[in-house]
Amino acid sequence: MAGDIIINDFQDYSEVFSGTEWKTLQFSIFWMFNAVAKADGKIDKKEMDALQHLIKNSSAIINHLAWTVISSIEKEFDIIFAEFETDKREVIDGMREVSDLLNKKVNPKTAVEFKKTLIGIGFYIANASGKWIGSKVCAEEGIAIKLAGMNLRLSAAQLDEIPTIDDIFSSFDEF
Repeated sequence: MAGDIIINDFQDYSEVFSGTEWKTLQFSIFWMFNAVAKADGKIDKKEMDALQHLIKNSSAIINHLAWTVISSIEKEFDIIFAEFETDKREVIDGMREVSDLLNKKVNPKTAVEFKKTLIGIGFYIANASGKWIGSKVCAEEGIAIKLAGMNLRLSAAQLDEIPTIDDIFSSFDEF
């Protein structure tokens, strides 16, 4: 039935999400990217390169839905990015919409892991540039990631569940 939570982790997501909903999930990658990359006032080449690298090497993504979304972006990156650029939703509204969509359409485990993957992507982008010594994540980027996480409506308990954000971020090292 439409609107029922789907229990199967591995499924044809085109049967679960409408075209508009799928576009929202694709845009979630770009909302996270923009939130982090623009946090210091400018998107630099290393951050854009990191996004491209992440999308081209998505096989390390451990959440099947996130992998499917990111893989779908690779095929039409320029078209999807251009559509994203004309979208009127702000990061906060977009992330809330993504959270609601996931909570409504997929099982809780898949939803939480997708949201945590988005946060992992935020850290991946933030670590693409920055200081050579210490953390490469500046204060502004950390705040952007935290705000995105809050708008994805992840609880502290969910953040502590396995896989953790660190597990997800570490899996990106495989690219």
